Amino acid sequence: MNWWRVGVVVLGLFAQGTALAQFPTRSVKIVVPYAAGGTADLSTRIVAQKLTELTGQSWIIENKGGASGQLGYQTVAAAAPDGYTLVSADSAYTMLPLQYSKLGWNWEADLIPVTMYSSTSYIIIASQASGIKSLQDLIAVAKANPGKLNYGSGGVGNANHVVTEDFAKKAGIKMTHVPFRGRCRCDERATGRFDRCALYRRRGNLRVRSSQASSSRSP
Repeated sequence: MNWWRVGVVVLGLFAQGTALAQFPTRSVKIVVPYAAGGTADLSTRIVAQKLTELTGQSWIIENKGGASGQLGYQTVAAAAPDGYTLVSADSAYTMLPLQYSKLGWNWEADLIPVTMYSSTSYIIIASQASGIKSLQDLIAVAKANPGKLNYGSGGVGNANHVVTEDFAKKAGIKMTHVPFRGRCRCDERATGRFDRCALYRRRGNLRVRSSQASSSRSP
């Protein structure tokens, strides 16, 4: 199974008569529904910087994390529908209605997609001290020690969390989830607290175990 973390700019529904041809005539705010420093934040800042150069107007990033991104999405859904308040969504957005029986906005109607601007493959890594040298090692160790391997993610319901749980289910293993607010810190993994985590970069005392990337949709 292949998953991509996808960046999509989403906005509140436009009111009729919005002059798109003249857009933007003032600063635009992009809400990132996660803490600063994570993949969603960094990729959105790159896009915002380029849009600022292209349009001559400021594209401002506002981090509003919490509740698996719900706070950020709800903020944009409640904003004026003029296109000047956007939200940077990832694949976790599509999972929210399945995880929560009630959301603070109309998930089907209040926000509409604008464009996909990035995609990132997942990389499974492990601490050097764990002794895990391959994906097969990880599965074997996890099966021999149910629930004793820890893995970190950017929070409950985060795309990393859901993908890892799906992987664990298919592999027939059980691991313990350690959620962080916004992102999983590299220093925690480096000290050996985590035995496995999905990551987007590499450090000298961390070992890449497996990576997956595909543009095809998972069934």
